[in-house]
Amino acid sequence: MRAEWVSETIPDGMIMKPGETFWKTWTIKNTGTCTWDETYKLVFASGDLMGGLTSYPFPELIRPGEAKQVS
Repeated sequence: MRAEWVSETIPDGMIMKPGETFWKTWTIKNTGTCTWDETYKLVFASGDLMGGLTSYPFPELIRPGEAKQVS
């Protein structure tokens, strides 16, 4: 099981207006050899949670070599 960060919207350190709502999206690539299904999750490890969830299940299959956006 391996993953690679590809890109993100709203780069770290970007200054936002107080109270401004935003939606951040990461593009993650499956660089391993197994298909990720709904039992696989992205899990918050550190930093400021900013009202997000502590884990996000993948909403669809992500096959080896595929990249998907996660918001």
